[in-house]
Amino acid sequence: MPVDRFAGVPTPLVQHALKLLARRERTAHQVRERLAKRFGNDSAAIDEVLGRLSGAGYLDDERYARNWVRRRFDRGRARLEADLARAGVAPGVIRRVIEDQDWPSLAEALHDKMGSLRIGRPLALADAARLSRALQRLGYDADEIASELDRLR
Repeated sequence: MPVDRFAGVPTPLVQHALKLLARRERTAHQVRERLAKRFGNDSAAIDEVLGRLSGAGYLDDERYARNWVRRRFDRGRARLEADLARAGVAPGVIRRVIEDQDWPSLAEALHDKMGSLRIGRPLALADAARLSRALQRLGYDADEIASELDRLR
């Protein structure tokens, strides 16, 4: 990266930001928090560094969100949305990334969960409750889950 790209920005701030991003991908919010913690809340300088890192392609919240979802797909929509919001990803980006995923149907997810939890048919009430909780954690609607479980009984 050419040195003049960060001309006028305090060098330690730039060096620490690049060091943070060299270790692993982070959101702009995460980098901002770490820079503010280490160097004080000089928001103008931090904003400048973040803008230049984004412009250079080193910092991209959408890329972060897509990679996060891809690696943790099995956690389900609700948990992924909460994790991304906690990381500081904008709600519009979260919505777009989550909607772009090819999520399994409820029937497919139910079949997979029955296999992973070693639950067979006919469903006992306790097993149906376990399946329901597991599928709700994955972000499926409770009413749709109940209907699907009723069909299996």
